[in-house]
Amino acid sequence: MKYTMKLGLSLTIVLAAGAAGMATVWLNVDAEVGPTPPAITTSETVTVSRQDITSVVSLDASVVANAEYLVTAPKAGIVSHVFDPASAGPAPRLPTVHPHWTSLSPDEPTPTPSGDPTAPPDDPEDPGETEEPEKPDKTEKADIGPVPVTAKLVLARVADKNVPVPVDGVFTEWLVPHGTKVAKGVPIARLTYTGFALVGQLPAADTYRLLSGKLSATAAVTDGPAGFDCRLLQAPSTAPADSEKPTPQVVCAVDDEVRLFPDLAGIIAIHSGQVEDVLALPVTAISGTADVGEVTVVNDDGSTEVREVKLGATDGTVVEIVDGLTEGDVVSASPPPLVR
Repeated sequence: MKYTMKLGLSLTIVLAAGAAGMATVWLNVDAEVGPTPPAITTSETVTVSRQDITSVVSLDASVVANAEYLVTAPKAGIVSHVFDPASAGPAPRLPTVHPHWTSLSPDEPTPTPSGDPTAPPDDPEDPGETEEPEKPDKTEKADIGPVPVTAKLVLARVADKNVPVPVDGVFTEWLVPHGTKVAKGVPIARLTYTGFALVGQLPAADTYRLLSGKLSATAAVTDGPAGFDCRLLQAPSTAPADSEKPTPQVVCAVDDEVRLFPDLAGIIAIHSGQVEDVLALPVTAISGTADVGEVTVVNDDGSTEVREVKLGATDGTVVEIVDGLTEGDVVSASPPPLVR
C-alpha cells in the first residue's frame, strides 16, 4: 500500500519597502512520502518477573461405556508389530452396550459339533469321508474381530521404544501396516476400554496447552461422584484430524470402583504440570502462546527491538519464558505486529 501525504506550505517574502511597494511571493509545495511502517506502541509496559504457574484445562464431557481410543507412536520411526491378534483368538461374545458386539439370544440353538443345529448327531463309528483340510491363504487378511488385551502388553515397537497397552480392554485393529515409517504422535492402533470413560471435546484454543509436560486428570459427574482420578487414554497429541470432530477428543478411563452410568454429564480437569519460580509474562504481551513467540523489548534509552522468546508452561493468563529474556527486562504490554 502506498502512503501519500500532501504538504501545503505558505511562505511570504518581503522583497522591498517604500516607494517600490511590497512584493509578496507564495510558495506551494506538494510532496509524496513513501510507506510508513506501523508504529510499535510502548506507552504501556510490563516487566519480566518470577511466578508459579499451574496449567489446568477443564472441559465438558459425558460418560461413555466401551469407549474407543487410539494408541500412538511415542517417537518417529519404523513400526514393528509385536502383538499378533490372529494367534490371540477372538474376544468372547458377551452382553455389552458396545454397538459392534451382540450377545447370544436365549432362543438361539446351541450348535452341534457339525456346526448345523438341525443336523443329527455324528455317528462315532462311521468316520465318513475324510478330506485333507485346506491350507489357509496367507495373502488374505482374516477378519479376526476384537481381541482381549491386558495392561502393559507390548503391542508394537517404534524405533527402539515399546508401545504398551495402557489398560485392560480389547484390541480392535491396526491403523498402520507392519514396517511403516511414522512420525511421532501418529495413531498406530485402535483399542476399546471395556469400562466407563469420560469423553469430551477440547476447545481448539487450549490444544497447545496440553502438548507438553506429563498429563494427569481428575473428573466429576454432575449430581454424582466428584474428585476422582481418571486415566488419559487419548489427548490432543494422540487425536487424529477428523472432519466430524473439529476439536481434539479426550478419552479418560475411570476405575471400576467409581459407580457410573452411560450418558451422564461431567467435567474433566487436565493437569499438564506445575512450574515454580520461573520467568513469566502475560500472554497478552506476546505474539504466540506455545513453543516460540515474539515480544517488543523496551531498552533503557527508549529504543525498541522485537525479540524471539522460547515459551513453556501456561495457565492461559501468564506464560513461562524459557529463553530470550532475563528478570527485570521491560517489554511492551502489546505484542509486536506480524507485519513490520
